[in-house]
Amino acid sequence: MVPDPSESKPRRIAVAQLADIGDMVFVTPLLISLRQAFPRAEIAVVGRPAALEVLADHPAVDRFIPYDKRGDDRGAGGLVAAASRVRRVAPRYYFGVTRSARTAVLGLLSGARWRVGFREPGRAWAYTHLVRRPDERPYAERPLALLGPLEILPAETRPRLEVGPERRAAAAARLRAAGWNGEPLLAVAPGSRYPTKRWPLPNYRRLFELLREAGGPRPAIYAGADESDAVGALLDAAPEALDRRGTSVGEMIAEMALASAALAGDSGPIHAAAALGVPSVLLLGPTPRAPLGRVPELTVLSKNLDCQPCSRHGGETCPRGHHLCLADLRPEEVAAAVREVARPPGE
Repeated sequence: MVPDPSESKPRRIAVAQLADIGDMVFVTPLLISLRQAFPRAEIAVVGRPAALEVLADHPAVDRFIPYDKRGDDRGAGGLVAAASRVRRVAPRYYFGVTRSARTAVLGLLSGARWRVGFREPGRAWAYTHLVRRPDERPYAERPLALLGPLEILPAETRPRLEVGPERRAAAAARLRAAGWNGEPLLAVAPGSRYPTKRWPLPNYRRLFELLREAGGPRPAIYAGADESDAVGALLDAAPEALDRRGTSVGEMIAEMALASAALAGDSGPIHAAAALGVPSVLLLGPTPRAPLGRVPELTVLSKNLDCQPCSRHGGETCPRGHHLCLADLRPEEVAAAVREVARPPGE
């Protein structure tokens, strides 16, 4: 059942995506489609504070509602506080992109008359409309299924991010302060929550040597606090690399927009870079290729072993104990891919 005519032009819409950086990148086709369908509506996104930084400057988003489920909003009290923030927005439509019970509770308490979520056992109490999540589709297309009950056609199927002039200027200033002289940059994010998705650090060291010898782009290395020590050893071996540890998610994305190319495993930063239009090289290990979709800016390198993929999200250790899917991706192959895709500065 679709909304009656009086409901067809909502003033406010809430979209809840409570997962990580990459998942927030993949929700952008839904946001763009909602913006086209409801150009005058205020669209609010509910999410983790770091993940919300992904959407800074996005033209389809008017408001951010932080839900720090692993920090200040931990536990039942935090969930109620977050729900109160959503309710104050007074959304007419609520779209629950993540399938968690938290997302369902936020929807129920949001005050939204129309609440659309993915079908899961025991969710009928929270949503007015439940739809099957099309897991056979790429990650970025799955949230678009939530448009079905409203009979809205997708306006976009590829992730899109933007960085405005002010953030670009601030990013350039930070990079110059770190030693950048305007030369081509390779934005590198070697970390991942799951160890099996990380390319070995010795391979990165050899890659940087090859790029230096060939006059390739200068590495700018991004890492979270829990990866700082390991990346520090990598920086010691590559003195030409820019140390970008400690940047926020939003700062990293703004700086990536200035890069000639980006390099990482199957993690949020590489999907953000590709969504910015930056030529990106993804080193694929244990996770599947198909859900990434076909993104022109994304070059995927994989050994295509018979044991790949072995995991949806990655894991702590290789099930076979060898990790050849990434260990055998040679730095020479990666260097060639980076040189091939890298764009001239300022393009």
